[in-house]
Amino acid sequence: MVEHEVPRIKRWRNTPRLKGFSYDGDHAYHIVSNTNEHRALLVGELADVVARSVLDAARKTKHQLLAYVVMPNHVHALVQGEEPDTDVVEFVAACK
Repeated sequence: MVEHEVPRIKRWRNTPRLKGFSYDGDHAYHIVSNTNEHRALLVGELADVVARSVLDAARKTKHQLLAYVVMPNHVHALVQGEEPDTDVVEFVAACK
């Protein structure tokens, strides 16, 4: 393997949404988002940008951000809706 080459990593299967489950309301969710091919891209200034994005998304979509961490190749967020019409799908979209 060439020194600058990123090793291939097995892709994880996306977890589908539960059919018939309403993702709105005051439920709590653990959300994980990975970088493409799990590359260690979220460092330094880019990690700060991602952290601000998570914080802004929680505020904009009426979610309480209970905890979050930006790792080099993925982000964890624990969020809970603050109102009956809060939608976690909107939170995830706002983070991107």
